[in-house]
Amino acid sequence: GNLTLTLEEGELKVEAEKIKSKFSTIPFEEFPTLPHADEESILLFKIEKETFIKATEKTIFATDRGGISQPVFSGVLFENNSNKLNVVATDRFRLSKYNIDLTDEAKDKISPVIPYQALENVLRLCEESEDEFVEAYMVAKNNQVLFKTGRVEVSSSLLDGEFPNYQAFMPQKTICTFKINVQEFMDAVKLSNVFAKQVNHFYKTDNYF
Repeated sequence: GNLTLTLEEGELKVEAEKIKSKFSTIPFEEFPTLPHADEESILLFKIEKETFIKATEKTIFATDRGGISQPVFSGVLFENNSNKLNVVATDRFRLSKYNIDLTDEAKDKISPVIPYQALENVLRLCEESEDEFVEAYMVAKNNQVLFKTGRVEVSSSLLDGEFPNYQAFMPQKTICTFKINVQEFMDAVKLSNVFAKQVNHFYKTDNYF
């Protein structure tokens, strides 16, 4: 059947064959202004959608989902440095970094920290979008980031605080290196997980080198 919507004196009336309802509304002027990319915005990146999905999924797991005392750890760092985009996340126990080569060299070196919730929303959006690219802009005057893919835009506030110098946590030297079959390694970890403590999840590897 037909559905009729009528707005009268700040009241929305909804009418159908057997239903009549009224909803109070607020003036549209009170709705917050949505950010948009303009001449003052800074392009953070424009990359293929599949590259964005891969980089985000391989780092977002390392964020601190609690993040109450230090919210900056609940976000992912997007470090735009010349012709490279470093995507980094850490919860102080784990650290994951993914590097992306950019086609065009960035004019500005910027390093926003984006909340994991916003990135999860963009990931869901990418699954539905037919567009091949994802764009992200820094809206400096609002301290926000704006994502665009296809005909949809998603904005989010950036996290305050200084992201730690993750380079200091990355080992510069190695004692030994080895190659291992991925599936065999995953099977061993899954088996060990059965016996790992619920809280700490410590794993021990016997070194026979």
